[in-house]
Amino acid sequence: MAALRAQISLEQGRLDDALVWMQNHMPSPENDIVPRNEIEYFVQVRTLIDAGRTYADKLYMQQAMILLEHLRQVAESSGRTKTLIGTLIYQALVYYFLEDLEGALAVLERALLLAEPGRYIRVFVVKGDPMLKLLRRVRDRYKACKSHECPINLTYVRKLLATFPQSTSRIKPMTDREAYTLLEPLSNREREVLRLVAAGRKNREIAKELVVVTGTVKAHINSIYRKLSVNNRMQAVARARALHLL
Repeated sequence: MAALRAQISLEQGRLDDALVWMQNHMPSPENDIVPRNEIEYFVQVRTLIDAGRTYADKLYMQQAMILLEHLRQVAESSGRTKTLIGTLIYQALVYYFLEDLEGALAVLERALLLAEPGRYIRVFVVKGDPMLKLLRRVRDRYKACKSHECPINLTYVRKLLATFPQSTSRIKPMTDREAYTLLEPLSNREREVLRLVAAGRKNREIAKELVVVTGTVKAHINSIYRKLSVNNRMQAVARARALHLL
């Protein structure tokens, strides 16, 4: 239950709460990994990855890789394919964030080979834009390859790519009907920030895409919370969808 609460904290952008959980409940890499406690390891991995991205600290990524390597070895030895796929996907992301593109693609290709027979989709799509970029790299690497010679099923890769939400589309100006739905309407820039929040972007990523500082993004998000009468990202997205603002 503590791990699930930490996972919810990550979904809501409350990284500090997840870090507190990890410090108090962190499973040791030497502990036996069984199905009932796998979630603790995966939540810990995600917490470390989010911390590494938020604070631009490679030490968090390296710690995540240590846990992932332990998970990989256990999954391989016990024949737990689903766990192995999830582990390889996270390893690909860590390599990507450590700017080791070749390492990321090599691990991701193995994950695709294991996942394709079971037609896994969600486990890739929920990883957001970094996974989208890696899958595009895989597609581009083998696009000239003949189907019988290609080590990867490109039809499966294209299906995965088509499943990702089109989060980069331009936002339309707010209509009069939408504007009067709220006592104080969202500005077009606030709606653009809200769209990126709904796509799972972190403040730093939003700032980079909009070419602003993170303080400006935080100010927009606080204004969005106030106008929508919500307290966190999840509530903001749900409220915006109810008002047809997304």
